[in-house]
Amino acid sequence: MGIIQKILAKPYGLRKAGATILAENGATTAQLMAIYDWSTPAQAEVYIRAANRTRLAGQAMPLLSKWTEQECSFVSPASPSLSHLSEIK
Repeated sequence: MGIIQKILAKPYGLRKAGATILAENGATTAQLMAIYDWSTPAQAEVYIRAANRTRLAGQAMPLLSKWTEQECSFVSPASPSLSHLSEIK
């Protein structure tokens, strides 16, 4: 039995998987509280924060493709603009 099957074989694993899927699909704090009979929003917000973090990371990743070598602002050690540093002792 694989790790996923072991997690899903336990009631907690099923609840966690369900809450994760619901939050990733846009369930609200109130909806999660109603489904899982949580009395405070704290537990629901754990899943919603994780889902938001995953969503935001996914949205940000394409921004890396816009980065090019020409846009890079750092100077490499082999750059002629640093050649004078080898003369300083």
